[in-house]
Amino acid sequence: MNERSHHERRRNLRRLAATGLGLLLVALVGSAAAKPTANGKAVPAKASKLDPVWARALTPKPMGEAMGPAAMAVARDQAMKVPAFAVKRLTPVEKGDAMGVAPAAIQGPLVYDSRTLYHDDENYMELISTPVSSMTVRTKRNYLYIYGSEAGVLAPYNAAGAELHFTAAPRTRYLLECAVEAGPTMMISATDERAQYSVSTDDKATLLYRRDNPGASPEPVVVRIAADRNQWYIDRCELSWAPL
Repeated sequence: MNERSHHERRRNLRRLAATGLGLLLVALVGSAAAKPTANGKAVPAKASKLDPVWARALTPKPMGEAMGPAAMAVARDQAMKVPAFAVKRLTPVEKGDAMGVAPAAIQGPLVYDSRTLYHDDENYMELISTPVSSMTVRTKRNYLYIYGSEAGVLAPYNAAGAELHFTAAPRTRYLLECAVEAGPTMMISATDERAQYSVSTDDKATLLYRRDNPGASPEPVVVRIAADRNQWYIDRCELSWAPL
């Protein structure tokens, strides 16, 4: 083989190598657009079955600093102070005196707070808002916050509050104790169809409510816990009972 033939052969080998590399690149690009089946035929990519409404909803939008987590945390903390609930609470002996029984005879309590509003279909607490008064649940810090306009005294049933539902057993006395706190001075009350029990926030004491069922049949009871102004807090309520 002469030198000319040798160079021509090397040139042909280089062309074949280049052609093979090109075919390999084409195959790789094609595989990204279509998946081959068992018989070698290409299948086009499937169209998304997601509704366009959710497709748009899943399209993220960049957030500016004004709406970032730090700004949101500042706004939340400024809107809601953390109450200390530094109020007087009943001791077991005082609770016995309030119920007219020995402390050992007291049963319960059922606890109602931001984390525990429902015990069963006969024992639960509902949170009620109005157009001029609202309630916020703070589960991590575990308290309820009632807020709204600060323009004076609220009319009855115009204030947000909590409604406690329970069934009073026959010949049984119940005592409800709620730890409450407020910014401005106000009266906070527990009211049923029979009577109203109130405490001033200046007293720095818990709100108390008592209910007797001297009869032989169970009685459904609804107690509304509300104030005559906005900007106050409920820590927790405890419902105890004892035989009459």
